[in-house]
Amino acid sequence: MSAPVDAPYAGDNRQSDPLLSYQFTLDVNGITGYFTEVTGLTSEHEVVEHKVVGQNGKELVQMIPGRLKWSEITLKKGVTTSMGFWDWRQLVIDGKTETSRYNCIVSMYDRNYQLAAQWTVVRAWPSKISGPEFKSDSNDFAVEEIALVHEGMRREGINEFENFPGWPDGSSADETGNEEATGSPGAGGIGSAPG
Repeated sequence: MSAPVDAPYAGDNRQSDPLLSYQFTLDVNGITGYFTEVTGLTSEHEVVEHKVVGQNGKELVQMIPGRLKWSEITLKKGVTTSMGFWDWRQLVIDGKTETSRYNCIVSMYDRNYQLAAQWTVVRAWPSKISGPEFKSDSNDFAVEEIALVHEGMRREGINEFENFPGWPDGSSADETGNEEATGSPGAGGIGSAPG
């Protein structure tokens, strides 16, 4: 067999092909939910504009980072018999604020079901949950949606995730910030069945 011909980009700094998103999971308190769409993995600073006069006497606008903002994370999945996410949301409705906060992991898998990327989400809680829209003439599967707000997010290297504090080894409340770190909200778990 002859040697392969050099690719057009041979010798450049590209380490791999871009990742193709295929399937997503959310790990919450040891329970895994499967999702078809995830949006809002965003970190953003407000920009403060400060007008200054430069050495040449001309007015310039200096751009300064202001407050850090974390976007709301929205996840969509097919409806299953699991009540876990609804039970998690019910904790918030019932005013159990601290009990409803969990450290989470969002994972992305490629078409070979191999782990491709991960994000850690700190002290997340569900601010909104939406059931499916019903249409008698539709052939689409029913989709439910959950929105999470949180206090921090970080993308992890695949091999760097093992020591994320308080997750998912059943650590104590002192380590995770959760009052009931080893118990799952609701009898059905959180999104335990694939959607």
